[in-house]
Amino acid sequence: MEPDAFLEAAKRQLEKIGVQAELAVGERRTLRVKDKQVVGFELAATGLSTEDSLRLQETGIGGRRHMGCGIFARRHLTK
Repeated sequence: MEPDAFLEAAKRQLEKIGVQAELAVGERRTLRVKDKQVVGFELAATGLSTEDSLRLQETGIGGRRHMGCGIFARRHLTK
């Protein structure tokens, strides 16, 4: 999967759960599950309302959430 395709898929999933955010794709990540390799990317969601932030943290996006993928945590960025 390429970063642009990942970003578009993430945007569609956010729209589906009714969350508005600005998204930025980070580093590529891989996860091995038995004989399969799962590819994804870090994803930062900014500009969220409080309600959208909570919805995203509760719901997550993408697959493999039971393995820790597609889960968002609130984080303050420091310089």
